Amino acid sequence: MRKRYIIVAVIVGALLLRLDDDFATLRFGDSVRPDSGHGEMKLIYREQMEQLILAAGINPDKVTMRVQGRDDTLVLSTRMIRGIDDSQKAAIQRALKTRLDGRARDIQARFTLLPDQMPGQREAFVQAVKAIPQTYEADLVFDKVLLGIRYDAPQPGSTSTPLQPKRSGEVSCNLGFRVEPFLPFANMKSEFRQEGQAPYVTLGKSDLSPYRYFPVPVELNFTQAEMQAYWQQGQLLPSTELSGGPNNLNNRKGVELMELQLGSLGKITHTGKQVSYYQHQSLKKRCLNQAAELGRPFTFFVGDSLDRLEQFTFHSPADVVTAFYRVLYKERISLCQCHGCCLSQWPGCQARHTSSA
Repeated sequence: MRKRYIIVAVIVGALLLRLDDDFATLRFGDSVRPDSGHGEMKLIYREQMEQLILAAGINPDKVTMRVQGRDDTLVLSTRMIRGIDDSQKAAIQRALKTRLDGRARDIQARFTLLPDQMPGQREAFVQAVKAIPQTYEADLVFDKVLLGIRYDAPQPGSTSTPLQPKRSGEVSCNLGFRVEPFLPFANMKSEFRQEGQAPYVTLGKSDLSPYRYFPVPVELNFTQAEMQAYWQQGQLLPSTELSGGPNNLNNRKGVELMELQLGSLGKITHTGKQVSYYQHQSLKKRCLNQAAELGRPFTFFVGDSLDRLEQFTFHSPADVVTAFYRVLYKERISLCQCHGCCLSQWPGCQARHTSSA
């Protein structure tokens, strides 16, 4: 009998060594699986997660990571025996919470009208501008990449035809943002007047005709320190008319979509601003990489990094106990096969021995 109990203890111990404690699940704003399909997760997520664990004073080798489900949930696990303890799990949880609390889901912008800087405008129009609210605050919610193409002059000897003119042009990297709430103006324009400084920005305000607008100078500021620094250094160019399209029509109710130009992607050859699907995808990816290289707050919604973390859940110990008994239940048949006589008191084993008698 003693020998049988020793065998049972050995088998249960082996099960415990095999049992992982899935103690946390993390969800990100984009897939953490490699684009190529090779490997379970992108290396950047694994490396940055290991750095976070190490910074919390924990050996990263004691935490395993895997991707599961269609939503690409990242699961953190540790061995029930010789794994990390509850205090170490709490340290990881605090580190993730600190990162998530600092995440800027949207970019906050403040537009302040400058009606006294409207030389040449009729006094009645200037007074009308002064009579409306002078400050507007809005969230800029990232929407999509909008590539802009600026035409170059036609080159002599071009092989283009009148129906399919081939032109060269410079491609700009523009990020489109939804403006919430929208600004009660017709459009937004800007231009660089001095290198290394914030551009000159205007909002279009109607005068008498519903299709005639006059520029009102505005002061634009951002609440995020990083964003404000990019702005003051002249690294951003805001507008509703950078890439063309429906966002610059004059008959909409206000500025609902604006763009931020981050820079140039170089020159390309195109046909009527049209490029192949693969070239467009390549340009789009380069634009996203350019935004991610700027750092926060852009890394909160583009690129691959732990900044894309949107939510996480840490599981209670009760969930682990339930998982342990579930594993035992799955393994009980194999236990019966090994030493059924010593485990005949287990439910299921009795039925198995009865049916085989």
